[in-house]
Amino acid sequence: MRVPLFVEMEGLRVLIIGGGEEGTKKARRLLSAGAVVTVLALEHSDSLKKMTSESERLRLIHGDARNIELLEKLISENDFIISALNDQRSIDDIIIELCNKYRKLYDLAGDAERTQVAMGIETNVDSFRIAMISGGLSSLAVMEALERIKYFLLQQKDLIALMHLMGDLKIFMRKKNVPWRIRKEIYHTVYNHPEIRKLVLDGNIEKAKKLAEEMVLGWIQENIKVH
Repeated sequence: MRVPLFVEMEGLRVLIIGGGEEGTKKARRLLSAGAVVTVLALEHSDSLKKMTSESERLRLIHGDARNIELLEKLISENDFIISALNDQRSIDDIIIELCNKYRKLYDLAGDAERTQVAMGIETNVDSFRIAMISGGLSSLAVMEALERIKYFLLQQKDLIALMHLMGDLKIFMRKKNVPWRIRKEIYHTVYNHPEIRKLVLDGNIEKAKKLAEEMVLGWIQENIKVH
């Protein structure tokens, strides 16, 4: 069963097999996330060729994925492997075998059933990041679903404000050296506190933040008295 993960791509070595439209999109997305990308293909798109002059982290290799020796060497040297060959199942069979041999994660574009990693379509609203897949059914439906979710979240000004308030509270508690177990308890208490919720809903963010910090300082005072 697959589980959703957000992976830090900075410096990660990625091999993309296929230099067409899908390989180009994947390369652009991963380069923007900081990955070091190699694209193996018989032909590379004009966009990929142009991107080599824009990024030192992109390397294009002219070669045939059916060259097992070359394919194995490149798979062994990289951290994450993407097949952007779509319907070339026989080559994907070899890619899967080699990735299993070298314990590499792999993404098979166009083969939702056999892929190990599925790179979802993503969007963001403020600091909320949302990624979604349909299990290979319809990327168009996923894009529309994300637009609907994005529209909904944009209306939730209080939830966005509450998210930032709680982030600030985490920093405040760490600076005050509040122990982790107590931080967790206070965090939940503040998040569900009806007065803080009302203040945030009414747009009184600074007042809500002050009340939350007073609750933390109150715990610190009580803790000092006890000890």
